[in-house]
Amino acid sequence: MQKTTYTVRDPYGLHARPAGLIVKEAQRFAAEITLTNERNGKSASAKGLFALMGLEITQGDSITLAADGADEQQAVEGLVKLVNSGFSE
Repeated sequence: MQKTTYTVRDPYGLHARPAGLIVKEAQRFAAEITLTNERNGKSASAKGLFALMGLEITQGDSITLAADGADEQQAVEGLVKLVNSGFSE
């Protein structure tokens, strides 16, 4: 299992556009990918838009991204790259 944690900097938190980009990127991988909002303990698959929106991620929240499966390292690297890009495709 590969994990990483980051802090949400966007003043709008995780809203529909970046959540959609996360889902699009996550669906490229076979690994099970989970996001956890450390503030409220809610977790969801990174492959489901409505599940991600239900995490109630706001600015300043710490988010743990975990991937488990054959391509887990590539999945984490791809999602970290997306987040670090500021969600620009």
